[in-house]
Amino acid sequence: MHGGFHRWGRGRSQELWVIVNHFKSKGEDTIEFQYTLPRRIEQATFVAGLAEEILAADPGADLLVLGDLNDFLDSEPLAVLTGAGLSDLLLEVPKPKRYTYVYHGVSEVLDHVLISPDLWWEFVTVVPAHINADYPVAYEDIPDTARRSSDHDPVVVRLRLGR
Repeated sequence: MHGGFHRWGRGRSQELWVIVNHFKSKGEDTIEFQYTLPRRIEQATFVAGLAEEILAADPGADLLVLGDLNDFLDSEPLAVLTGAGLSDLLLEVPKPKRYTYVYHGVSEVLDHVLISPDLWWEFVTVVPAHINADYPVAYEDIPDTARRSSDHDPVVVRLRLGR
């Protein structure tokens, strides 16, 4: 396995693994049939395998799995990832603020940041930055604002590496 980022400081190096994702959209799914769910499950299975490979080689590895996973906290794809020993930081956000996307007036979590067990010691905060989902689509056409530059909100995570 190749990859990972290195952080140097205070006379030491610490490796941080980051797997960034954009899973298949739920756009084609209906209440009656989840057309794209099998694809997201397959994507989650692949990513879980990468995470398991990294953690098998180094059980204390600092690993982040993050991105637009296009699924909810209680979904099967997220269960696959948490089954690989990862924890979703969005669960640390109070429920009223726990969303990254608004669909027909319903606030949802589609963007996730999952961490390996040893990275909990480095975790400080997680905050969805509500600069997109809360604003109407009309903001997309205003060139001099960052608001509604996407339909998803960014998620800000603070880690204190090398404690």
